[in-house]
Amino acid sequence: MPDSRATLRRLAFIAVVAVASGIFWLATWQVAQAALSFTQTEGGITLVYIPAGVRLVILLIAGVWSALGIALVFPIVLLQVFPGISWQETAVYSTIAGFVPWATVDAFCHIAGITRDLGSLRAIHLPLLAFVVSVTGALAYTAALTAFGRFQASSFPQHATAMITGDFVGCFAVILLVRLVIASRQKGG
Repeated sequence: MPDSRATLRRLAFIAVVAVASGIFWLATWQVAQAALSFTQTEGGITLVYIPAGVRLVILLIAGVWSALGIALVFPIVLLQVFPGISWQETAVYSTIAGFVPWATVDAFCHIAGITRDLGSLRAIHLPLLAFVVSVTGALAYTAALTAFGRFQASSFPQHATAMITGDFVGCFAVILLVRLVIASRQKGG
């Protein structure tokens, strides 16, 4: 029989990771909305979507539990963007926001042979991972927005391309910043 205290500690750890990841991602989204609103297109797509990069870093570090945290806070974002949104749309968009990027990261790491501790993660993996996560997330989200009638099917390619671009630029910017911080700490230490 497993130790109940160990189980409770594990559950508490999972809850802390999920909550902290969700809150950190949400705070990033709020700041990005205020600071980068000038990069939004007519359809509301942000061409420099920094939260995509923050999500990528969070998912690499904390895995599926961070995806859960992001999915759980995403309704707060949706209520600001789409007041009066249905619970069905909320569930679909929130699942896409958290779990499509996580599944992509997980699959990419498995295919590329990147271990869970990220010890085998190489610099070349990061832009590739950013691109793949940007494509899968943007295509899934654009498909859902189209299915719920928020985008016209005829404008799918334009919206998907803009979303892929914004996510990739945001991922690349955050990855570059993280790499610069790591490099400066290695030089100084």
